[in-house]
Amino acid sequence: MKIYPVSSLKLKQQNTEYFKPSAATPINENLQSFPTGYYMPVFGARPMDFASKLAALENIHCPVCGKEMLNEEQFKKLIQLAGSAQNTREFASVLEKAKRYMPQNYDKPIRFIRKIASNSPDLSISDLGKIISKGTETLLHKEFNHSVNHISRFEKENNLSQADIEKLDLCKTKMSEFANKPIPAYKDVKVLLNETISAIDNQKRWDLYTKIKDNLKEIYNYHFIFKTPKDNSLPLGANYLNKMLSPSKSVVYKINKNLDDSKRFNQLLICTDCNNYKFNTIKGWMQWQKNMPQNVKTYLDDISKAVLDNKLDKDSKYVQEVPGLIRQRSDYKINYNKSDLDGEVLSKIFEENRIPYRFERFENIPCAYCNTTTTTHNQKLQLKTEIKNSSSLFELRNIAAINEKHIHPAYQKTIRLFNEILIKNPDISEQEMLSELQKQSKNNIKIEYSRMRSAIIKEVKKTNLNIFDKYLLKDFLNQAENCLAKANPDRYLSTKFYSKIIEKTLGQMQNPIKEKLKFIAIEKMRSILLTDSVLVPPPSAIKENITPLKVVFETIFNRATLTGDHFLAKSMGGANTDENIIGCCRHCNKEKDDLSPAVYSQLHPSIKSNIPKHLSFIKELMEKEHMNNGNSYITKLAKNIKTVSNYKINPGKDI
Repeated sequence: MKIYPVSSLKLKQQNTEYFKPSAATPINENLQSFPTGYYMPVFGARPMDFASKLAALENIHCPVCGKEMLNEEQFKKLIQLAGSAQNTREFASVLEKAKRYMPQNYDKPIRFIRKIASNSPDLSISDLGKIISKGTETLLHKEFNHSVNHISRFEKENNLSQADIEKLDLCKTKMSEFANKPIPAYKDVKVLLNETISAIDNQKRWDLYTKIKDNLKEIYNYHFIFKTPKDNSLPLGANYLNKMLSPSKSVVYKINKNLDDSKRFNQLLICTDCNNYKFNTIKGWMQWQKNMPQNVKTYLDDISKAVLDNKLDKDSKYVQEVPGLIRQRSDYKINYNKSDLDGEVLSKIFEENRIPYRFERFENIPCAYCNTTTTTHNQKLQLKTEIKNSSSLFELRNIAAINEKHIHPAYQKTIRLFNEILIKNPDISEQEMLSELQKQSKNNIKIEYSRMRSAIIKEVKKTNLNIFDKYLLKDFLNQAENCLAKANPDRYLSTKFYSKIIEKTLGQMQNPIKEKLKFIAIEKMRSILLTDSVLVPPPSAIKENITPLKVVFETIFNRATLTGDHFLAKSMGGANTDENIIGCCRHCNKEKDDLSPAVYSQLHPSIKSNIPKHLSFIKELMEKEHMNNGNSYITKLAKNIKTVSNYKINPGKDI
């Protein structure tokens, strides 16, 4: 029987609200840490959904404005503290705790309250509110007079028409009246500014409008906060703090309104203030908040910490998913990639989302796709330690030579080039070596791009394309050239980004030849890009005691780790069962991705002979280890392989 927090379960009541927790008392001696008000056994209850997990996170900065947000629980605790404050000294103490969640412009009233608390610590909160309210009234009257001066100065410095002068004079008259009467509602002031200053025919009018509006708005905000409330349901201190903190409460925002609510990557935690902004879209926020790209990075760093603290259990992949949609909605102006994530976070995500494979603890299992001898997790850690402790390039060469069987064919060329460079120049530094490898890799990409371009043009000449298809083909070749042929040696090239270019161009063509062109585009380039990505380690992976070149070697051997792959991808309807999960190295797993077995076997014909070798090895292993249902498992797996590959892959009669 599972036990869930009552606060996380939506229990059916007439008003569909959550139960409010009662006083905490122990359940029994064995569950001293579970108070009855918060925990109770619920049959058939469901765990917290992702939106609730996201909303419950603490210490998260708003990705739009950058201020630290607070969740519902934190908000209630601070409001409760403010409500229990008996005097100005205690209220000032609560404000100090809540200050981190407030915008910087609240520093002025907080400093003022702190000053009053030091002079009159026993002053009641009611009297404090009256003092501040009276002070803001005085400030507003002064600011109305200042606004009149700003307008008069503007009239002198600019050549205005008679109609514009009349509008500004009307604004000055009204402002002078406001300065000598009870404080008007802010909306009335805003209407006046819109009907006068914003209506004149002068390009500099917005400078004047913004200056007057912003100054008044800030003081009006203070006045609103400490105005005696009509609703007496909350204590005065709680009422004041409620107004100050409400803009910083976190809310879950839907990035793309057209996408399903259940999509995890479509949810973003932002503050209430930004959510209430008139143009609350990624592009709208970017016009308002120029530091938003940096704020998004801070937000993702905060989410990464939450992942490491197990706050997003089973949803850790969110931190990898959401940057893609943000990047798309910002027209690629906010460009935060998976490679920017901390290596520890990536490992955590991998372990949480990896497919359990029953043979992963066994050594020397050949990859079903490339026949490389795979490594276990312990072997990978051992190799990582050896690489980390190596003191020269020659030691790295020896590690590679001893463990050559664990190096995927795609990286063997890189290792051979490494050895050739080291023989020619034994005194070469690690950075120089890495630069040479990167240059050669980018040169291989350029050569492959030229071959691919020629092959595509040759294929296109066999058919007649309409204007639409010609445009898409030209667009693909231009994007591919910019992405591949013109890339700097140290630039990271994403296989997924290249795949998106193919789908958005060649994939949208009307002519049936598009399938052939797509195949040519990925035939060799996919593997070459994966190999190249190893040579551009992310900054997060480079730590104080490990160099970029050592990260490259670590990654090469890491790609030999045994993983379970859905032979028919889950995105294509593949089941998460034993007969659809086959063992392969991580490189092949990444390269195959969502490709169908038929297409992948076309890219790598050797698969047809490697899969029978893999299954034979597994069969012998199961017999040796006396595993139950060995023959049945192999038979079902072999049958599934034949079926989903349209009989293009035949494991053989002996399997």
